[in-house]
Amino acid sequence: MIKTSESILILLVAALFMIQINGCSGSEDDSLSLESVKWKAESLNGTKLTLGKDITIAFDKKTSRVSGFAGCNTFLGIYARNTVKLAFGELASTDMYCDKMQTETEFLAALGSVEKFKISGSKLTLISKEVPVIVFRKLED
Repeated sequence: MIKTSESILILLVAALFMIQINGCSGSEDDSLSLESVKWKAESLNGTKLTLGKDITIAFDKKTSRVSGFAGCNTFLGIYARNTVKLAFGELASTDMYCDKMQTETEFLAALGSVEKFKISGSKLTLISKEVPVIVFRKLED
C-alpha cells in the first residue's frame, strides 16, 4: 500500500517531469496514440523477447499512470510525456520470483532510462540516449 508521503513524492516527481519536458516539440504518428492501446514488448536492448508470457505496458492519459506485466510481476507508476519526450517516475511492482527475473530486471531498468518515444505504424519504440531500448507492438484484443 502506498503511504501518503510516497504519494506526495510521486506527484512531485510527475510535476518535475512535466516541467522538464514541457516545450519540447516533435510529432507522433496520428494513426495510433501512446495511450490508445495496450502494448506488447517485442525486443529489449536489441534482443528479441521469447518468454512465453507477454511483457506489456499501458498508459492512462487521465491519471498519467502506467501499468503492465514485466515478465514475472505486474508494475505500476507514473509517467510524463509530450509529443516525443517520455519519462517514468518510480515504478512499483509485486514481488514474486520466477525464472525470468533477469529479463524483468533489465526491462524495468530500461523503462527507467527512457527519454523519448516514437510510434510508427503499430510499433512503439522507447529510446534512451538516442538508442532504442524497448520495442513494443500494439497488442491485439
